[in-house]
Amino acid sequence: VVGGREFMIGDEVVARSNDRRLRNTKTGDFVKNGSAGVVTHLDSKAKRITVAFKQEGTITLPPANASSTTRTPAGTRRNARS
Repeated sequence: VVGGREFMIGDEVVARSNDRRLRNTKTGDFVKNGSAGVVTHLDSKAKRITVAFKQEGTITLPPANASSTTRTPAGTRRNARS
């Protein structure tokens, strides 16, 4: 459980808000409302999740931001943001 939500590796998620503080350190891209990705790592002690976003790349989310990320039902991720 991270940010009050339950996540598993492989979960498809969609960000529900923009956050310019959460950036891919290599490209500078930031998390945007509607950014879709897959959970690739869970850190239960630090309460962080790492998400491989389709466009923004891999970004680690702290608890506050994980709570504003929604798990998507199977098959709907492709419609979230192209």
